[in-house]
Amino acid sequence: MPYYEKIKEYNNLEQRDIWEYDLDLTQEQIDRLVLHAFELKDSYSDYFFFKENCSYNILWLLEVARYDLNLVSHFIFKTVPLDSIKILKPYNLIKDSRFRYSNMRKMKNILEEKIENKEHLKTYVNGILVSTLSYTGAPISCSGLLIGRGFYGGTLNYAGRVGFVRYYNRALSAAELTRNFEALRGRYGL
Repeated sequence: MPYYEKIKEYNNLEQRDIWEYDLDLTQEQIDRLVLHAFELKDSYSDYFFFKENCSYNILWLLEVARYDLNLVSHFIFKTVPLDSIKILKPYNLIKDSRFRYSNMRKMKNILEEKIENKEHLKTYVNGILVSTLSYTGAPISCSGLLIGRGFYGGTLNYAGRVGFVRYYNRALSAAELTRNFEALRGRYGL
């Protein structure tokens, strides 16, 4: 699978945040790492969530790339990705890093930062107020934003279709809601 496809899968489908690291390796070391990875293409290894996971296997590859590294011996019982990154620092292997937000984190940040009237969130359906929610804190959690589905399960699922969803950083007046609804209702046959 191409790298950009894996990024889309992690960020969009699985809602994972991703850290990317540029490593300080020579071209010869990169070539050795790539050739060794190619040699392993038909190999099989067991995957253990806490110990011999992706992070652990990357450390093995880095040891192949640079003979002076001693990385995997530091992990006896568990290998956590963050600990793997920390072990690279004494070797000055990390040149740069980038953080890719998942779509869910982007939406959560937009809602947390842009909504000014956080005491009350109002839900309108076809221009009619159907609920008001009072709360403190973030308007949604990373567990997901449910649109057209009952929050507590059961049979509260919406059987129609959702034409559009808009978020505003302020409460709209009744006149603004009506104007927005009237402007778009013909498009959705309402």
